[in-house]
Amino acid sequence: MSNAIAAFGALVQISTDDIAYNTIAEMRNVRLEVSGESIDVTSFDTAGWRERVISLSDWRWTASGFYIEADTAQTDVFSAITGRTAIFLRLRPEGTGVGLPEFQGQSQITAYNLEGAVDDAFAVDLEGIALAALTLAAQT
Repeated sequence: MSNAIAAFGALVQISTDDIAYNTIAEMRNVRLEVSGESIDVTSFDTAGWRERVISLSDWRWTASGFYIEADTAQTDVFSAITGRTAIFLRLRPEGTGVGLPEFQGQSQITAYNLEGAVDDAFAVDLEGIALAALTLAAQT
């Protein structure tokens, strides 16, 4: 039996004050990318082997779905990029529930893209980068 998690219940939420969160409506894809850097400290004393020390960590996110003009969260994301203000991102892979995982961190919106075709609904693509540490905790 697989322990894979179906993504259809995921929630992508944002807040302007880290208190009240709104779910971004009609998202179809979300990606959270966490990366780490290292510093090369190789010297003549390392016997021909590279040595590294752990350095900075980083994270970024993207979400895409249908553009909903009346959605408060989509409007807040647009206001954040045009007003050059930070937001708080909360990603709940399994939805809301006590004990379920929740990723959370402060972010800068780096892209807000709208796209539409004559035979399709308008789509919105959102991107953000880390402004502070990303946390993973169980929902309470």
